[in-house]
Amino acid sequence: MIIKTISSIVPGYRGNGKPFGALVATDTILKHIGNADEQALDIFDTAFIREKIGIHHVALTSDTIECMKVLWDHRSDWTPAQAFAFSQHQFNRVLYDMLAVAIDDCLDQMKQKHTPDGTMHISHHIHLTGIMHPFIEDALFRVREKSGIRLTQTCNTIVIQQGCTSLLTALRLSETLLKGNIVPGAHILITAENNMISNTHTLAPGKAKRENINEWIYSSIFGEAVAACLVSDQQAGDDVPECSGPSGWEVTALRENVLLEDWRLKYVYSAERADTYMHVRAREVPDTYYLGITKALAAAVQLSGGLDHIFRICLHESNPGLLIRVADGAGIPHEMIPSTCAEIGTLAGVSSFLLLDIVNREFLRLRAEGKEVDDKVVMASVGEGYSKMLSGYVCLTAL
Repeated sequence: MIIKTISSIVPGYRGNGKPFGALVATDTILKHIGNADEQALDIFDTAFIREKIGIHHVALTSDTIECMKVLWDHRSDWTPAQAFAFSQHQFNRVLYDMLAVAIDDCLDQMKQKHTPDGTMHISHHIHLTGIMHPFIEDALFRVREKSGIRLTQTCNTIVIQQGCTSLLTALRLSETLLKGNIVPGAHILITAENNMISNTHTLAPGKAKRENINEWIYSSIFGEAVAACLVSDQQAGDDVPECSGPSGWEVTALRENVLLEDWRLKYVYSAERADTYMHVRAREVPDTYYLGITKALAAAVQLSGGLDHIFRICLHESNPGLLIRVADGAGIPHEMIPSTCAEIGTLAGVSSFLLLDIVNREFLRLRAEGKEVDDKVVMASVGEGYSKMLSGYVCLTAL
């Protein structure tokens, strides 16, 4: 199986993301949610996330920022239930505008947006999201319509609710689907979103206190983003006319395992407040992350022939400190590990796409400059899935 093209967009970040939103300082978020009574900042340290976790900003769409501002403006007259109801009825239109752009970028990279009959042979669309909402099916249909995509299989849209390791799940499913495709040279479109708009109620004023960090930390460090990639089982030039363009990255090894029969974050209903929130067992996350990533990373590096044969190593981004801990523990030079989480926050399932997108563009640029670079990339990931902790890896070789 081959990852043909990949594209990601983060609102407020890099050239393609700036029109869609902004980078919001974590200090600003904590100032609003930790000081409901407008008293001095000694009530709550607004630099907590920046100094202790290492995340300076989170990337948010203009829709989510507007929703957040409305909640802050109604700090004195809305109950938690009213804030929750407001956030649940918001549609993040800008997020799906971004997704359409990411898909178009993938198609443009393939240089084949239109086949002779006006469509591209995409058999299935797998969409990954951490949060299900009632708008999602219609939103995905409209995004495909805007990009001129017509799916060729009957049971063609698959939405998977999963977080950080979701790309591994999607690639495993794609392998199975490609084996059953009846259209030669067909592709599978994999897309992902991290959509925080329905969690904005947890950023209501007065929410943040040291003792209830598990209730608000998720919405304070996770940013928004979208991504898309096209996968196929054929290389460019395999007698398939529509497969012109970059050959991409061959998946040479792929694994996803249950790390722990336990959870580290999940949605919890509060009867007292009549709302739900993402509960994070914050103190247990670092050691769980380290355990899962190091196991997956060691296996992936060995399968790829060792560090000397690897161009870049993509580690699912939780926070900068954890990445450094893993790199130093494994003896990996920091420059081999791309990282953006300090600037834009944690991106859940989109993190893997973004890192591979960054690495792919760097690899193509260096090759275009005539530089000799290793042709292998590995990615290791760990995260929540089906009330368990999952971990795994994918090994890639440039074609």
